[in-house]
Amino acid sequence: MLQLLQPGPKLNFGVAVEFAWCLHYITCSQVNNALLITHGALSTLGLLLLDLAGAVQRTEDAGLELVGEEDWSRSGRPFLLLCSSPSVQVASPSLHLILNFSLQLACPVLRCLSNLLTEAAVGAVGEQMQLRDERVVAALFILLQFFLQKQPSLLPEGLWLLNNLTANSPSFCTSLLSLDLIEPLLQLLPVSNVVSVLVLTVLCNVAEKGPAYCQHLWPGPLLCSLLGTLAFSDTEVVGQSLELLQLLFLYRPEAAQAFLQQSGLQALERHEKEAQLQDRVHALQQTALHS
Repeated sequence: MLQLLQPGPKLNFGVAVEFAWCLHYITCSQVNNALLITHGALSTLGLLLLDLAGAVQRTEDAGLELVGEEDWSRSGRPFLLLCSSPSVQVASPSLHLILNFSLQLACPVLRCLSNLLTEAAVGAVGEQMQLRDERVVAALFILLQFFLQKQPSLLPEGLWLLNNLTANSPSFCTSLLSLDLIEPLLQLLPVSNVVSVLVLTVLCNVAEKGPAYCQHLWPGPLLCSLLGTLAFSDTEVVGQSLELLQLLFLYRPEAAQAFLQQSGLQALERHEKEAQLQDRVHALQQTALHS
């Protein structure tokens, strides 16, 4: 199956969709995911994700360019670049077919990668077997933009993978920041409560890496966006916003002062009587006032 999922000119999208779902069911069974990883499942799926993003980019003006490692070595710059993509003329039937298969294949590939990354066995098979290709972050954002337009129900799948990538990897968090992808991430907040929670969780992953990472989060649009999420009625969204604000104030005390100046305490008062949020609201109030 892994052989048939190898990206390249001989990849059969129809066959790939079927086997990607088979692989998804196998990873969910957790029979021996460590074996899958040692056989290169993470790298194969990562390359397939890059291939999917490349296919989308050739048919859509996605705004992100995937630059190969050869280009990186020649230029001496990171091989993840944010830039405008030239539009490519594709025959209408081919365009429809490519986009359709990309949507069908994206879901099982994203789920497989997410499930394998959450396995405790990943740490046991050695660092050389882990997913290290940071172009995956750029590929994910190309796909997230695509999903937003074509299939919003797939946004949580992509964001869950982004969460798993950034949870324990400073390098993937650095890629997120170096590509200036915080603002595009924040733009997804209004989509749904599920999407909001995942976006905020990814941002918490970045913030908890320390002061250097929070320096890239503030000043910027983050604080304004978080004040907006505090107006949400969903307790999970608000709770995740409180967690992120706590981290931000810990590492960037000046952000707490800005929060107070922008009526942040009044925004918190709305949630003081909610049993699930009371303790965190009180803790954040104290942190803000004493920063």
